[in-house]
Amino acid sequence: MWDSFLIGIQTAWLPLLITAAVAYLLGSLDFAIILSKGLGKTDVREKGSGNAGATNMLRNHGVKMALATTVGDVGKAAVAVALAQYVIFPLMGCGVYATHGGYVAAVLVVIGHLFPVFFGFRGGKGVTTMFGSMVVLQPLTAWLCFLLYVIIIAVSKMVSLGSVSAAALMSVMMFVTVKFFTNATDHQVIFFTAMVVIVSALVIVKHKENIKRLIKGEERKISFKKKES
Repeated sequence: MWDSFLIGIQTAWLPLLITAAVAYLLGSLDFAIILSKGLGKTDVREKGSGNAGATNMLRNHGVKMALATTVGDVGKAAVAVALAQYVIFPLMGCGVYATHGGYVAAVLVVIGHLFPVFFGFRGGKGVTTMFGSMVVLQPLTAWLCFLLYVIIIAVSKMVSLGSVSAAALMSVMMFVTVKFFTNATDHQVIFFTAMVVIVSALVIVKHKENIKRLIKGEERKISFKKKES
């Protein structure tokens, strides 16, 4: 099993490197920062929670800006994965490893979002980029996790609780889906699941302060009222 995996790495090392670079750079396009600064407003990282994400945009710049941020961050992740699967690997004669490339792109686009090279390595928490990448890779898993996310937020009014829960469920559902509902080989199941575990872990670790507040019962609840800029 591992011999074929190592052969794949040796064969596809160049498209893997290109995919990693492209995905990281796309991930570094943090739309919360781009939109908040581009419209002549204060950098969203200097306001509210200090996070460069849709929730902080909602609290400080309103619903439209939050939606635009979400669309941008989901879109960049979907594009990164699609480029790997349908352009980079096939064009370089490594189409057999295209799905592997898609999962590598998912990890790197999230890392780019968390630590954007264009914005001093201070980015968001990766929830929307995680979702955007998984919509391309495993759409059913992505949408089921999104449903859980929405339900938890609707009940608790806490975005962080929905985010952490969805990220944790993502890894479990990914394993179940690939293991029992696809024709993936054993090494593919391990590789694909490992990539999603990395993504989920990054998102959860980025929410460590939220988790501490959740445990203490001090986490802030969401509001759709816009603050004065």
